[in-house]
Amino acid sequence: MEYINAHFVALDDLQNVDDHILQLNDRLLKISSAVDDKKTGSSKSIPESTSRLLAQLENIGPDQLKSLLLEHGTQDVKSRYDGLLGEKAQIETQREALALGAEIEDILDRGDSLGLDDLKDCARRAEEIDQFDIRELLDAKLMEVINHRKQQLLPKLDALLKDIKWLSPKEQVSVPASTMKEITTTIGQLVDLQAISAVPHYPNVWWALESLVKPFVVRFNYHFSQASETNRMSRPEWALNYVEKFFEDYLSSIELVLGDVFVKHGRVGVFEVITAALVPVREKITGMTQLLNSHIEKANEEDNLSDLEKYGRVLSHLIFEMASFDQRLRINYKYNPHVECFEKAPERKWLGLTGDNFMGSSLKDSPVVTNWLNLELQLAKKRFDSDIIGAVDAFSIDYEYDASSANAHNVLKPSYSAFALVKLFDNLTTHFKTLSIVKYQLKYVSNIQLTFLDEYLKALENTFKVFNESLSSKLIANFLPGSAKQEATTTTPVVVNNGLKGLEMLTGIYCSLKFIIQHMEEWSGELLFIQLWNFYKSIATSTVTDESIFTSSLDEYQAMLKRVFSRYEEFFRKEIRAALKQFVNSGVWVIDDESHKNQPSTLLSNFITIVPAYMSFLRRSLPDADYFFVTSKVCDSFSRIFQEYVVTNNQFNANGVEQLKTDFDCLLGHLAGPLMLNEDHALFTNSKNRNYKKVLQSLDMLSTLDVSTAKLLRSNAVEASEVRLRFLDNLDCLSDREVNDLLFRIHLSQEDTLLKKPVHKYESIAKLYSIIDRSPHIMVPRKPAGVVVGRSSACDIRLGGADVSSKHCQFSLSSNNKKEYLLLTDMSSNGTSVNNEVLGKGSTALLRSGDKITFAKSGSYIFRYLSDEQENLVQKSFFDDYILLNQLGSGHYAVVKEARDRTSGDIVAVKIFHPSKTSGPGSSEEDAKLKQEMALLLSINHPNIVRFISHYVEPINAFSSTTYLVLEKVNNGELFQRIIDKQKLRQDETKAIFKQLLSGLHYLHERNIIHRDIKPENILLDITPKDSNRQVATGPWDETEYDVRVKIADFGLAKFIGELKFTNTLCGTPAYVAPEVLNNNRNYSTKVDIWLAGVLLYVCLCGFPPFSDELGPPNMRDQIIEGKYAFYSPFWDDISDSALDLISSLLVVDPSERFDILQTYP
Repeated sequence: MEYINAHFVALDDLQNVDDHILQLNDRLLKISSAVDDKKTGSSKSIPESTSRLLAQLENIGPDQLKSLLLEHGTQDVKSRYDGLLGEKAQIETQREALALGAEIEDILDRGDSLGLDDLKDCARRAEEIDQFDIRELLDAKLMEVINHRKQQLLPKLDALLKDIKWLSPKEQVSVPASTMKEITTTIGQLVDLQAISAVPHYPNVWWALESLVKPFVVRFNYHFSQASETNRMSRPEWALNYVEKFFEDYLSSIELVLGDVFVKHGRVGVFEVITAALVPVREKITGMTQLLNSHIEKANEEDNLSDLEKYGRVLSHLIFEMASFDQRLRINYKYNPHVECFEKAPERKWLGLTGDNFMGSSLKDSPVVTNWLNLELQLAKKRFDSDIIGAVDAFSIDYEYDASSANAHNVLKPSYSAFALVKLFDNLTTHFKTLSIVKYQLKYVSNIQLTFLDEYLKALENTFKVFNESLSSKLIANFLPGSAKQEATTTTPVVVNNGLKGLEMLTGIYCSLKFIIQHMEEWSGELLFIQLWNFYKSIATSTVTDESIFTSSLDEYQAMLKRVFSRYEEFFRKEIRAALKQFVNSGVWVIDDESHKNQPSTLLSNFITIVPAYMSFLRRSLPDADYFFVTSKVCDSFSRIFQEYVVTNNQFNANGVEQLKTDFDCLLGHLAGPLMLNEDHALFTNSKNRNYKKVLQSLDMLSTLDVSTAKLLRSNAVEASEVRLRFLDNLDCLSDREVNDLLFRIHLSQEDTLLKKPVHKYESIAKLYSIIDRSPHIMVPRKPAGVVVGRSSACDIRLGGADVSSKHCQFSLSSNNKKEYLLLTDMSSNGTSVNNEVLGKGSTALLRSGDKITFAKSGSYIFRYLSDEQENLVQKSFFDDYILLNQLGSGHYAVVKEARDRTSGDIVAVKIFHPSKTSGPGSSEEDAKLKQEMALLLSINHPNIVRFISHYVEPINAFSSTTYLVLEKVNNGELFQRIIDKQKLRQDETKAIFKQLLSGLHYLHERNIIHRDIKPENILLDITPKDSNRQVATGPWDETEYDVRVKIADFGLAKFIGELKFTNTLCGTPAYVAPEVLNNNRNYSTKVDIWLAGVLLYVCLCGFPPFSDELGPPNMRDQIIEGKYAFYSPFWDDISDSALDLISSLLVVDPSERFDILQTYP
């Protein structure tokens, strides 16, 4: 080896190899001769013998030599021989490699005369050389040639592109076909040349494409990599949008230029161009993340919460925008740079620029991701603590949720906090949904979203604990009246309100739990969360049995839901016991006075007021199925308490039994509907409730068995089965012990006969005037248990007629504002109509004097209250003056319908507010103030304001009423729809509309009326069309319009729906809310409307609002509070400076610095 290393240094030395071999042979002969001379001492015989030996050795081949060695050689000789053979083979291989290398080097030395095929062949042959040092030398030589060729082609390509003003945004140049062909050819040569050495893999790019996108890179760096107005850290989307606009404008042109250049290399040309264009974007994003990380780390070190939140929001916004950008590239261009052949799908998916910048090592997350997750958690936690569980009405039920749904009664109404939590959860999902890095998606869900579900459950547990402590405490007179001492000063309304407080708390918890459970079940079925869970299961080190990512949370929520539901039974058991306490303790059931008139006990007043009120609340709060489940518990509690404390705890004579039945009928009259005790209920009924039937059978047995029979059965000690035979239902709900016990409830001090059913006389409350000639009028008695009308002899009012049902309908007493009313409930399939509208079986209507009542087809009557006739104190009803027509729309707090004035026939609009609790009697000062405010609203008369005509308060039942507000009807819709149809309004059109708006606001502000809800939906337009094309319009209106009159609507609504509810409604959609309202500053001034006018003016001119979550960060609420808005290009490029100045003067956060109406509308 030393000889070879010394004599063969370069490839040229191989040309003298034969000379070296002759020299070696000559040296070998001399050495052999010297050895022989030394051994034999003969100087002549040795050379001859050596010559002969050498001649013979030359004829011996490797195989023969190996045989000789095996037969005669020693082990040492054999080892030396094997080593020499190896050296020989190695030398031969090196010699061949050197020879091939020399040949390739000769070819490469030809330089520019080589074609691309020659270079490819050299590269292929060099790859076959096993000798690394030789191949390394050849690769360097090959790259030298390729780089030389590259330096020739790139300037050529650059010159060609410059000549045609390639990618120039302002100049259009006609390019000859020959030039385009030359450009494509040059690009192809560069691509093929680069592919010889190595095909670039993402994120590396092709040389030709670097030149091709160079003009774009220069412009991008000018706008986004140096100090300029467009290079803002808080607006990364500007840079990303710039890239997308480049793709949109030029990608198809670039694709034409490239042709099929990349096909032979298994690449997609469009993908390779996108990869090249993303280089400066990636560099910018990397710089931004490094800078943000340094700011965040500094803020953490200095405990600077303000900067931490500031830069955290920017980082979150950056990640969101990048992930969205990545997703758009995938969707719009099917971009995946890892496609390297067309025969099979790529082995990797593109993780996006997000993945390029945020992927940490396999053992440690990127600091960017760590900061992002921590800050997302902090920001969301801040909102969770303050706006969700920290809100005053966190667990109050949101009755406006889905109120416009056709099946609103079947919709679960959430608490405000539950709804807000679902919105927060869904919003957080959008923050990570577009991320393509599953690991970080899973971290986001587990570290943030599931954390809030757990925290919310803890908040519910704490609230439930408070409820339980209050329920079991002896000192809860101000919370649950069921266990409070009955004091002389306690009134039923106070009891109802206090009891409702506890029921509202329990129901708020129940609705919160069930609403979150429903959404977790929905989320479990969403593809995103299914994929995340499957990924987690694939990497889990132990067996995973949960069905979804939410299974554990669902189990905890459902377990608590069961505990909460069980509390309904305990709550109502306490309440019913308390409500019946005086009735139970004071009841006398052995009544010897034969003149006794059976009327419902006055001691039932608490019960028939409290329990129906509770059920009315639950009916409004719960879907049908949930309400039925609760009523079954209430029915159980009521029936058990009545059976245990009244029926089986007393003795009864005949009069006592009748009184008991009268009292129980009174209770049923008020509970049949609320507790679903009607047998003909469409879906749910408690009429088969076993405990309820037990009470009915007990009363039946007590009233059926007279004293003598009971005495006989008791004396003969008959079996219970013999007693059962006397009843059609066999008393199947009563046990033998209970049957025998009831026998001993019959008082034996009176003789045997069963008293005739006493005839009760009641005062009349109303009169039915027959409108059929010669048909008698009917008096309606004031019967607390209700008045049944029908064909049966058992009915209180009997009617003839084949189509009248045995029990056709029932009148029930109700009261409101110290006045008694009658409710009419339809009990027949043949139909009961009020004012020609069929109620429908099981439906109820509140009757007013003048209503027309029709029983099937057999009789029609005009209904009148006697008190109205006698005292002539009839307070006019809305329905006395108007006829309701079609519905026009609905909103957060009211339904709007058409109505016709009965006197004039005019069509008006009626805003019918959702029912509210009837307030107690107010002070004379409050009443006077309300009348004064209403008089002010009704006195308003201005051409740009919707006119108030009148208002009515109509009772619904004993606990609630609704307001009917009659307004001028405007026939051509809202400003909102005009903006939607046109996308935005013209400047002259906006000016004309805004001037009218300010005129109306000026009128209101002069009278100290603040609207507070100015938005396009509340600005109505009364449009007069042209009679002919020659008619001249009154303003800058559309071609077919003669005049457009602005009408401001929906002012003064706080007077009708309550100040707090109105403010909460405004803050629920804060895009059109002034900052002082969001800051809970109750001292509003008229400048609230000036802010809103500025927002409306902004929307009219550009078509979108100045404040929106889509423009964040910060979020919309913070944008408003901080007054952060901008006039974005190109939307505002053509808008006059005067309009911009006016908006800037209106949208001022400090009300004292904001324009007033006189400055805005001089």
